[in-house]
Amino acid sequence: MRYRRLAAPAASGWLALGVALATLAPALARAPEQPPVANPIWVTTPDSYTLSFFYPDKAARMGKTGETTAACKVVSDGQLIDCKIVAETPIGLGFGPATIRAVRSCRVNTVDMDGHDITGGSVLASISWRLDGASRFVEPADEP
Repeated sequence: MRYRRLAAPAASGWLALGVALATLAPALARAPEQPPVANPIWVTTPDSYTLSFFYPDKAARMGKTGETTAACKVVSDGQLIDCKIVAETPIGLGFGPATIRAVRSCRVNTVDMDGHDITGGSVLASISWRLDGASRFVEPADEP
């Protein structure tokens, strides 16, 4: 079997390719991350009893408490999706994955306290994990 060398495109072909890429580049670039919504209206959040079912086994065995924050995208019905842990203390005891599971039950109003549509935006969901059954969802207004 013989291979044939293909001819290089003419200079005008390279120019056309360059123009096409320059035209597409802005569309392919990711939109800059928007800061999280500062004042969402929480419709449902997990209570202490519900959070007790998500408490990480490893942390419980070691007698450890923790603090976590997840950033989640808001969809049109107020559900939170694509959650990612942005803060976790201590790391490695399972508080991050437990937070991701717990915030699946959260819902927000798709209009914030200022009347702005937050669909497609992100919110922060924080949990203070406590062994004594006093774990709680922490709203930004509750934080010092």
